[in-house]
Amino acid sequence: MSLLRTGLYTLHTDLAIQLFFGRIASTRPRAEAYNPLTNFFRTKDDAWICIVARAGKADLPRMARAFDLPGIDIDPRFQDGKSRRDNAAAITAMFDEAFARFTKDEMAARLTAEEIAWAPAQTLADVAVDPQVHAAGGIVQTPGKDGLGSFPSPAAPARFAGVDDGPKGPAPKLGEHTREVLTGLGYSDAETAAMIEGNVVG
Repeated sequence: MSLLRTGLYTLHTDLAIQLFFGRIASTRPRAEAYNPLTNFFRTKDDAWICIVARAGKADLPRMARAFDLPGIDIDPRFQDGKSRRDNAAAITAMFDEAFARFTKDEMAARLTAEEIAWAPAQTLADVAVDPQVHAAGGIVQTPGKDGLGSFPSPAAPARFAGVDDGPKGPAPKLGEHTREVLTGLGYSDAETAAMIEGNVVG
């Protein structure tokens, strides 16, 4: 797979807007979200959680229970896209207060119990110990220098069934394979030695 295309795909919404409209996508403050039911919220222990609401009003009763906000499923400010957009600041403030009453783990349990789509906003330290990252093979043990021990490092994004695509060893030392490469290209031992002696190659 292409790393460049992978990067482009992760930016697909912004890139699509650039391609179609010829401009970069506009960004909006949290309190001015087009759909305030889909946003980032900070928990009591200073963690951030992103929630993504389903279309329509399907998640409102679930949110009422998860956020301990009874009545939001019948609140006129939540009933359609226009009313939510018009009341985005008030809705965001209401949700901010609700999330601030719970820790990340408490809110995660509530969201999961109500089957609301959510994800944590993680630091790199969080990613390094995330069970899903490890289950997906996103971090691999790379052999250390001179075969001594190993250390964790990011894995390549592509995986192939039945193929050992893991790390085979540490990065080579500068010039470690120069002779092999030049020999493979058809240079004689004498020519290779002369290039190395003359600092033509490392």
